[in-house]
Amino acid sequence: MDARLEKSLSPVRLTAKHHALLFGWIARAVIDNVGQNRGGEVIRQAVRRYAGQRGRRMALRAAREGRGATVLDYLSYCEWQPDPGESTSSLVRRNPDLRQQVQLCPWFRAWQEAELVDAGRLYCEEIDRALLCGFNPDLELQVASLRVRGDPCCEFIFKEANLSLFDSIRLVYRRRRRSGRVAAQPWDYHLGHLYATLRRVLIEELGPAGAEALHQGLAEFTEHFSAEATQAVLANAERDFEVAL
Repeated sequence: MDARLEKSLSPVRLTAKHHALLFGWIARAVIDNVGQNRGGEVIRQAVRRYAGQRGRRMALRAAREGRGATVLDYLSYCEWQPDPGESTSSLVRRNPDLRQQVQLCPWFRAWQEAELVDAGRLYCEEIDRALLCGFNPDLELQVASLRVRGDPCCEFIFKEANLSLFDSIRLVYRRRRRSGRVAAQPWDYHLGHLYATLRRVLIEELGPAGAEALHQGLAEFTEHFSAEATQAVLANAERDFEVAL
């Protein structure tokens, strides 16, 4: 295992489900405390900041590996990888626009089971465009459909991507080889980053009400999972997330 990843591993195994529910419970607490309009606005702001940092890290890793900033490079340096059976997607078209559909998603499943789909919508409506903008603001993504809106699948359209069949093969190779190992980070890192961003934005924008919502969401996370899981989140929240490991 890459030593940079090994340092991030916690004693408990965190997953995409933990990530989804940490967000969902904190977002729900914010809305309960300050209302849908103000709470939703602040949560969306936090998601955009979180995604922008992730996108910039992806760009830094790509540049460090001698890659460019194309759609192919963006897709090659995704920071998370699903467990077997967690996610299914299909490539509908490669060019001129790349159209990708996602039928199965661990975030949507977790929110659906916990009755947090409305909170999850605040995440899904912001995350992907902000990620791509952080990676390269000149690239354009259209989010055509989302499961959290009641659509049968999530569909993403990368404008003017112009991927060839050979590019599709290269993408699979990159994700399985060097690029994927460089980019993918363990879930304790991702949860730490998510929590750190929510903490900063909620306190900046909402003050004591934001801090209370953060406390309530984290308490629910601890109740459903464990104190060890929460400790792993808090320990990783002190990292510098502007730096690409």
